[in-house]
Amino acid sequence: MKVAIIDDEKEFREILGSRLIKTFEGLGINFQISKYESLIDYSKDDSEFDYILLDILFNGEACFKQINKYIKGDMRKKIIFVTSQDHLVYDACHLKPFDFIRKDFILDEIECLVDRLVNSYNDENKEFEFDIDSKKVQIHAHNIMYFEVSVNDLTIITKQMIKLKCRYSLKKLQEYIDRNNIQGFVKINKSMIINTKFCTDIKNDKVEIDGDIVLSIAVNRRNKIRNEIIKQIIQLY
Repeated sequence: MKVAIIDDEKEFREILGSRLIKTFEGLGINFQISKYESLIDYSKDDSEFDYILLDILFNGEACFKQINKYIKGDMRKKIIFVTSQDHLVYDACHLKPFDFIRKDFILDEIECLVDRLVNSYNDENKEFEFDIDSKKVQIHAHNIMYFEVSVNDLTIITKQMIKLKCRYSLKKLQEYIDRNNIQGFVKINKSMIINTKFCTDIKNDKVEIDGDIVLSIAVNRRNKIRNEIIKQIIQLY
């Protein structure tokens, strides 16, 4: 697991880094921690990270406007905001960060945070395995937007909008998801299972995926499905 710490206070960067190291080592987790003084410094590094611990305040100003400039789309959902001013937590909620942690309570909150990071990391690195063109193909769960089945012909739609096809029933797919405890996938009608990670809106009998894909929710189970989607989204964020 690769984690970036971005904070303009060197002393706090060291304290947070040391605490993370101690906690990860105690759990036997393989990890790498990198530290940056600013979002600009972070953006100059081509390294890829699984999570970012980001101070909200830099030189007395909130960094919300800079996030869109320096942190790429998917990674914005992997931000853990760090702050000593609780009221800023509410201001940051619209960005849908992964979590928050308070500087004044770092020793108390770090273990719970690391538990969440590890669980999320393990969930995201779970894979589906399918027989495609007579080959075993593994696909990371976080790369799949949704599944669509026609009879026993399964179409897998990835976040890159690549469509992969194989023989697989929806019932068998749901059993695979349940058996491997793969979080975030919800059946929305008799032929589709979606990854709620990519849900951007829910309106009446429709769910919006990744901003411009609109899919229908089954009428007879609409409320139950909508509640399940909302529940999964809350858990993911």
